[in-house]
Amino acid sequence: MAISPTSIETQIDSFLEQFKRSASKAMEERMEWPDGPSPGAIVKSRSSCFTLDSSSGEAECDGCGSDGEDGRSVGELLLPQYALATGGLARDHRPLITFPDNNNFHVLSAAEYRRLLLYLTSVPSILEAEMGFHIIIDRRKDRWNSVKAVLLRISEFFPGIIHAVYVLRPASFLQKALSEVSNKLFKEEFRFRVLVCSCVEELYEHFDRSQLTPDLGGELQYSHSEWIQQRIALEKFSTLMKEISSKLDDFMHEIVDCDMGNDPTQTKELLECQESRYKALKTELSSATTQGEELLTQVRKPNLTYNIISHVAAVERLLVQLEETEKQFDSFWQKHSMKLNHWLMFRTFLLNFKQMQATLDSHLKNACDMTEVGETAVRVDGLIQEANEFEKLCNCDLDAALSVIEEGEKLMKDPLSSVDHIESKCEELRRTSSLLIEKIQKRSMLLIKARELMDRIDKANEWCATGVEILAGEGGLLAVDKLLDDAKSFGLDAPEPFRDMLLHSATQETRALVTQVCQRVEDVWLMVSVKRASLQRAAARPARPVHAVPPHVAASQMETSGGSESSGGEDAEARRSRRGHVLAELLQTERAYVQELGSILSRETFFRLYSYYCQNIPRSERLRETLVDTHLFLQACQQRLGHKLPLAAYLLKPVQRITKYQLLLKDLLRYSECGSMSSGLQQALDCMLVVLKCVNDSMHQIAITGVPVDLSQQGELLLQSSFLVVSENKRDLRLRIRPRRRHIFLYEKAMLFCKSATKNSHNKATYHFKHDLQMSQIGLTESVKGDLRKFEVWRQGRAEVHTITAPTADIKRVWVERIKRVLLDQLNELKGERVRQYGAQHRTLIQASSWELGAGAAARPGAAPARAASCDAHDEPCWSTDPSDDDDDEPEHAPAVGCALVALSDYTAVGASEVSLREGQHADLLKVGCAGWWYVRLAGGQGEGWAPAAYLDQRKTSRSSSRSHDRLHDH
Repeated sequence: MAISPTSIETQIDSFLEQFKRSASKAMEERMEWPDGPSPGAIVKSRSSCFTLDSSSGEAECDGCGSDGEDGRSVGELLLPQYALATGGLARDHRPLITFPDNNNFHVLSAAEYRRLLLYLTSVPSILEAEMGFHIIIDRRKDRWNSVKAVLLRISEFFPGIIHAVYVLRPASFLQKALSEVSNKLFKEEFRFRVLVCSCVEELYEHFDRSQLTPDLGGELQYSHSEWIQQRIALEKFSTLMKEISSKLDDFMHEIVDCDMGNDPTQTKELLECQESRYKALKTELSSATTQGEELLTQVRKPNLTYNIISHVAAVERLLVQLEETEKQFDSFWQKHSMKLNHWLMFRTFLLNFKQMQATLDSHLKNACDMTEVGETAVRVDGLIQEANEFEKLCNCDLDAALSVIEEGEKLMKDPLSSVDHIESKCEELRRTSSLLIEKIQKRSMLLIKARELMDRIDKANEWCATGVEILAGEGGLLAVDKLLDDAKSFGLDAPEPFRDMLLHSATQETRALVTQVCQRVEDVWLMVSVKRASLQRAAARPARPVHAVPPHVAASQMETSGGSESSGGEDAEARRSRRGHVLAELLQTERAYVQELGSILSRETFFRLYSYYCQNIPRSERLRETLVDTHLFLQACQQRLGHKLPLAAYLLKPVQRITKYQLLLKDLLRYSECGSMSSGLQQALDCMLVVLKCVNDSMHQIAITGVPVDLSQQGELLLQSSFLVVSENKRDLRLRIRPRRRHIFLYEKAMLFCKSATKNSHNKATYHFKHDLQMSQIGLTESVKGDLRKFEVWRQGRAEVHTITAPTADIKRVWVERIKRVLLDQLNELKGERVRQYGAQHRTLIQASSWELGAGAAARPGAAPARAASCDAHDEPCWSTDPSDDDDDEPEHAPAVGCALVALSDYTAVGASEVSLREGQHADLLKVGCAGWWYVRLAGGQGEGWAPAAYLDQRKTSRSSSRSHDRLHDH
């Protein structure tokens, strides 16, 4: 078979170039970790570096078959030599297909013909096939009908371009005559050019003899059986190359697309698995190379013909391609394994960093928790031993942390590493290690100072015990001087410097002990000093001569008494000094006590600052949680000041203090005697309870959400508590909502109904606004039949009724009294002085039991408030004081403009804009004002003006009017 060497080289060079580009592209599209994409998010290569393009012909090894046909599958069609592709070329370099004269073409079926032609046309290269084919039909020994059959088969199907068909016509006389006639008849029927040659010599005009086989008088040596064997072997080797190429392609895509994992163990297993597959593929490549070399040895023989030379060149090119593929594969694997090994080292470093950071953080926490310094020398020695053991344990982990840092520094030298990421981890380990070392050193120094302090305290206690023995005994001046000299051994030159020295070395835990020891040392020092001064005076007193006198009992008693007086005078002086010290301390304590008590009484408003502070606590906590816990500056300040408690504890102190004041005052009141001081304490206690209530109410108030009004305009928060509320609406008498839990806030000007929500992360309650009632528009019913804990609040005309159930009867009583006080205060503000005087002279129109202030309180008249200038701008009804003790009472409907009214009682106008009313007088409603005033026109043209709504009612039937009149007089 003749194949152009230039065409083969072009195909193989194109294949190798494609492999290099694909391999390079795959390496460039690898992820950049850890700052780049995840290892599992690798971009696929646009083309496999090992996949052969079957559509372009590069998949075929210089024409090793296509469309699923190979030499083995069409072997039974090749052996009878129905058609041959000997490798010969025409003078225009187009390939040649020969139909030899074997007198067997008629047994070939159409399907077998198609398979055979598909295979033979795939043997030449793509470039040669695209140029077209020359076909030689040798029928010199056959009949003209066979020529016609072949031409018809070719015209029906030929998988390629036919440049020309050369027919060697039958040689017999009769067949020549028939062929001349048939040629004239059928030559024009075919779509390709048909040249009928009478003899072989005419073929030489179109073909060189070197391209024709000997049966056509040519010189091309062609062995059909050898050609078939070599084609099958070559195709087997080509198939093996395709399989290896497919495996390499699959392996490359798999390792490019694989997730390297974040666990070092997983990454290590992945590396071992891929390395074993790499070695297996290398073994297959080596085996394929050996098989190709053996095939080359079989094909390469002396005196090779052109078609065999093409087979040799094909095998050699395949071997070169295999060698280059192996080199590129080795290079690709080297880069990939290097990256995978580096990723394994990086993930191992991160794992070691996390473990070491957690360990150091645990040690740091334990070091921060080691705050005890001990109150005895034995305890301090035990703490020192614990600190030494803890230091040894930390030193081992610090060495391991140093190894991790060194490992990170090695990784940073690798060009594949993300230097910033690794450096930040190493710096974090260094910082934590430095903090831990600093904590350990500070702990050691603190314990050493504590041990020195305990030594001083022990020596001071021993010195005090010795001094007490000397003072109690008969020690002289020498013993006292020796005692004072011994004090210098532990730094006691004077009590005040000694106190300052010990307090400077003391901590919060040992300060109480140090203060006690200092006080004891000062007391002993004072008594020893007095003793020394007394002994010095006694030593400096001149000796008086002693006269000989007879023994006398009285004299002896006098002398003894005189000595006792002298000694007693010295002791009295010491006792007087100590008593003065104690009295001074008591006076100072009493002054501080009286000053603080007076501050509570005189600065009641100052304590409202606690309310503001408590309201701000949730915001400060949220800010502290986001800032303080990681704020190195504040942590450094806490360490430098030696504070054991965090900032949150100090921020909570005012809240704790405001709740503790009233407890302290209760204790003082319980242990104080009756008198003027007790009344002052009681006053201070009442004041602090009010302050505590304000703080508590304000904390609830700031938790209200969704309020459509400004709470600062609703006055002071008076009460707040949780109730069960049943609401009824006049618009739908059948509607009676089931009891709901509502948290009610009572202000001076409004009542808010809120729903309690779940507590948030700071354990603070939250209230969602649901409904509000203006205090100027509501009425109150103190008691509801059936339950002593219930009371009602309602709008004018009972258009909207809220039945409220308190947890206890006492809470209900407090709320009712407070609401009554608010309503009465509003009534007093609305009524003018003249209206109050008028109300005192006339009988009460409607008296509500819910407005009684006590047994001796007089009933107050119905609302007759003065009108405001804004009355004309409002059409809402005002609040009424009518009680509704019965659940079956029908609510009164608000009158419509233009309805007929009747006066319920006499009313005398106060101003020029008002009208006077007489009982039973008729009027028409012109306008509904605010604060319970209506603008009416009197019947009979007696004028128009403002009148109180409580004195008017809608005109009803005689029966209804009589019943209303009787109810009025019953009140």
